[in-house]
Amino acid sequence: NGAAVQQRLSARPETAGGARDISLEEAMDVLEAMKAALEESAVAEQAGPWESDPDPARVTRTLHSAFSDDAVVPGTFTQTLRDETYSSINIMIVNFLLVGALAALFFVDCASAVRSRVL
Repeated sequence: NGAAVQQRLSARPETAGGARDISLEEAMDVLEAMKAALEESAVAEQAGPWESDPDPARVTRTLHSAFSDDAVVPGTFTQTLRDETYSSINIMIVNFLLVGALAALFFVDCASAVRSRVL
């Protein structure tokens, strides 16, 4: 969690860059950025270390998937949900307007606009 990141950074040895004090919010931001970077790096094709053939057509590419939990900061599920929600905002707006217009039509009585209280 964020407190564990704080504690590890405050006890970091000089060989690793020395101790560093960060706030809990900064630690949470670092964890979230790390999870996002892990998932982004997983989608790229990667050649295994055993593949040293100079002909790229014969090199087998592998694709691995990364998963991070949502325990402390947003992980795979939250980021996927956020991406899918933001990418479908336009269609949601059209859907809500269309459904609202169709629902309003059910309240209109074309035979008698006065009786249907449209006027």
